[in-house]
Amino acid sequence: MPAVLDDDTLKPLVTDLPLPAGQDYAALRAEGLRHLQRLSGLVWTDYNDHDPGVTLLEALCFALTDVSYRAALPMADLLAVPPLARADNRLLVPPHQAFANHPVTLDDYKKLVLDRFHGQVENAWVTLLPRDPGQPAAAAGHYRVALELYPEPPGEASPLGAPERARLLAQVQHTLNRNRNLGEVFGPAVLLNLHPVVVGGRFDLGPDQNSVTVLAELLHELSEVIDPSLETMRARDALRQHMAVEDIFSGPRVQNQLYVQSTFRPQTRQVVLGTLLRQTGLAGGLTGQYQVIDLQLYDGAPGADQTTAVEQLVFADNEVGSLDATESLRRLTLTRQGVPIVVDQQLVLRAYRKLVRTANQRRQGEGGPGQLRLPRRPGRYANLGRYSSVQRLLPTLYGVGEDGPLPDTSALGRAHIMQLKGYMLLFDQLLADFCAQLAHVGDFFSIASQPETYYSGLLYDVPHVAPLLPGTNISPDESWGWKDRRGTEAKWDAYKAQPRNAYRRSLAALAASNGPNLARRRDFLAHMLARFGYTVRLRHETLDAALGEEEAAVVGYEQLLAQLDQATYHRGAAWVPLPTAPGQPARGESGLELFLFLLAGVESLARKWARGEQLYLLERQVQLGTQPHPNTPPRLVVRGPAQHFTRVLDVLEGQRRRPDLLALGPDTLRLNVDSDHPHDIWEVTLAGAPPPPGGAPGIDSVAQRLLAFAADFDRQLERVCLLDHVVLEPLAAREPNSGLVPDEFYHCQATMLLPGYAYRYRTQPGPDGVRQPSANRATLERLIRQYAPAHVLVNMVWLDYPQMREWEHLYGVLAHTSDLLRADGLPERVTLAAAQLRARAFLEDLLAAGAAPVR
Repeated sequence: MPAVLDDDTLKPLVTDLPLPAGQDYAALRAEGLRHLQRLSGLVWTDYNDHDPGVTLLEALCFALTDVSYRAALPMADLLAVPPLARADNRLLVPPHQAFANHPVTLDDYKKLVLDRFHGQVENAWVTLLPRDPGQPAAAAGHYRVALELYPEPPGEASPLGAPERARLLAQVQHTLNRNRNLGEVFGPAVLLNLHPVVVGGRFDLGPDQNSVTVLAELLHELSEVIDPSLETMRARDALRQHMAVEDIFSGPRVQNQLYVQSTFRPQTRQVVLGTLLRQTGLAGGLTGQYQVIDLQLYDGAPGADQTTAVEQLVFADNEVGSLDATESLRRLTLTRQGVPIVVDQQLVLRAYRKLVRTANQRRQGEGGPGQLRLPRRPGRYANLGRYSSVQRLLPTLYGVGEDGPLPDTSALGRAHIMQLKGYMLLFDQLLADFCAQLAHVGDFFSIASQPETYYSGLLYDVPHVAPLLPGTNISPDESWGWKDRRGTEAKWDAYKAQPRNAYRRSLAALAASNGPNLARRRDFLAHMLARFGYTVRLRHETLDAALGEEEAAVVGYEQLLAQLDQATYHRGAAWVPLPTAPGQPARGESGLELFLFLLAGVESLARKWARGEQLYLLERQVQLGTQPHPNTPPRLVVRGPAQHFTRVLDVLEGQRRRPDLLALGPDTLRLNVDSDHPHDIWEVTLAGAPPPPGGAPGIDSVAQRLLAFAADFDRQLERVCLLDHVVLEPLAAREPNSGLVPDEFYHCQATMLLPGYAYRYRTQPGPDGVRQPSANRATLERLIRQYAPAHVLVNMVWLDYPQMREWEHLYGVLAHTSDLLRADGLPERVTLAAAQLRARAFLEDLLAAGAAPVR
């Protein structure tokens, strides 16, 4: 039977819904007529429907409404690809990645622990590291985490023994320190002890209720009041509750669970009888299963007076309340209309255990990628590049359609028809180009290199268009099929198959007349970065050396966009994992170092190490004198007075700026090292086969090889290193109640060590003879100031090569001994303190000499 609708449910049919200007045919037609009247009113007096000019205008207006409708399609449809094609668009990341952020609050760290250990940890609390009363407070950024494991129902063995619990605590601390921000550090995790709570009292059962079920649910309700559980959610359910997408996925990227942050509560430090009575009574009143008659609270801890009821229980910092269900069951009385009911306690305990198990399994088992993703509506592929000519919309009488002119059309009439087709072809090309551009929207938003930025539609589908295109050598009579139809079709097919026919070349020339393709691509990529909040001018000299300026900028922007999701997420992170070769230790760099790599092409020390480019290994490429390294063949052999490695770097740098080379053979050169000392002359030999002939005119190929070696060697030696001063803090400072006074040297402070010896960052002599910093130095310092976390003081220190060599050794010892740098998170306690002292002394000497702090 059909539903009956009353007047309140009926809605009027809207017939005058306003349309966008581009889709409003009537408005376009009226606007076109106004322009026609303004431009040709003196010679054109008839604007009725039968007028050919109005017919042409109406056809164009209809075509405009079509392309306007296409441009207004949802973005998912604009980016859709054919069913069998694969989209190469990595900028559109899903919501669970786009809206996530690296942990920045204590609740974020809590979510991280609950997610990574969701099958073991029921709750966690992250707080400032506590100190004893009377001791100085812990420095901000020093945290501890207290854990509560999933409770075991009474009578069942704990799933974790003592060794497993110790291992779990170490894993939690290591996970948090791996995901920490600069200036923050976590002490050892703490496992909270269960403080037994006993509840007694009398409850009156409602009619027709099962006493075992009600009593088991009552125990479960009491346990939830004493120690509330956290709530999890599914992404789809949160969306149905009208939560904003950015709020659903706010926090670290989770792998198993989405938690309702509004259910997070501080660690319970007490249980108050009044609160317990109110909450329990509320639950019973809502369900109608029982009524609270009386309620008592007892301390169930060993050694406590368990016979005297108390008004409240207070827990220590390392304790969490837990209902003693067995003892509470003995002290609970269930009545029906005042008459006591005898209940089998074993059945109640069994039902209670089932409720606890079911709740735990629900929280532990609902995780996984399925609940972390919102439903994705695939775009509908609309073949936006397909264009049908406006000439097909005109009446047959015009002769511009598929049928061509009428057989009795005169030569003058045929000429007029071709003239009209050529006039209409201008509009056809504009509309076809618009459709082609719209079909490549996905290419504009793609980070893959694009060969074009302007796309043209080919008008091969326009009826009888061949005579109007350049280089076809097809007459109108041949196109209309009035003579040699078969030969014309073969000639036309061959023309269309040519990738560089005259028509395609003309379109390419028109696109090039609007500016270089690379410049347009660069500007568009810069616009895309600006949409993400980044207004940068890349100075990526590593790319500039091999590519032109425009091409290097485009490649740099594409690399930045390709990793922007990861770089933004890890912006303030202290440790971002790096890809390493199999069998090599895990390496990581800070989020700030990652940004410097993307923006300026300068690599961190850890990134260099991950490729096996330690300085002491790279030095073996240069042989001083006649004693080669036994295991590494050199790339450059240097013979000359007063040789040492740093001097070789200075000489190579001088030759790159002002070459003074004399070829002595196919692989040997003489260098005038110092113009003030004519006898300071070196001979250098390049190892390896000489390059083929055909080098740059006027420069010997061996000289080119030497300069190329110098540039490549300089890029290998260049590196930066950001040291979080927390790494140098003694381990004892992270122990609870250690009483150590926080030192501001460790508090939210870091030092960026920069390669002052590298070619692009060396100082240069000024007009007055005083060496001035290079523009590259200023650029790098500006980037550090711009992207350094606001809560961290970053000192910038420029090192010469011996200093960087010494620092790399000190940092290598730290990386081997510090739990914050080791892959396993376990410190080498015997040698760590000495390594920290040496590194701190090195930094203090540098900072005392002068450094540029960044806030």
